[in-house]
Amino acid sequence: GLSIVQLIKIEGNRVTIEGIDVLNGTPLIDIKPYVPSFDIKDVTAVGWLENRQEQVVSSKSDGRFISGQQQD
Repeated sequence: GLSIVQLIKIEGNRVTIEGIDVLNGTPLIDIKPYVPSFDIKDVTAVGWLENRQEQVVSSKSDGRFISGQQQD
């Protein structure tokens, strides 16, 4: 996936960012600068969520992505 994030700080070999939509521990594979002429998308799509948007407000996490929580 592609996320456009905010760079918070760089310390040695560590980069701190905000605004990424991943689970904790997900490796960050590549970092590129933000270039508006390439990175602004005129067309967006919600993909797999397209026909399930009504479930967003009525569904809750089943806990499988948070360690220590059990599924119901």
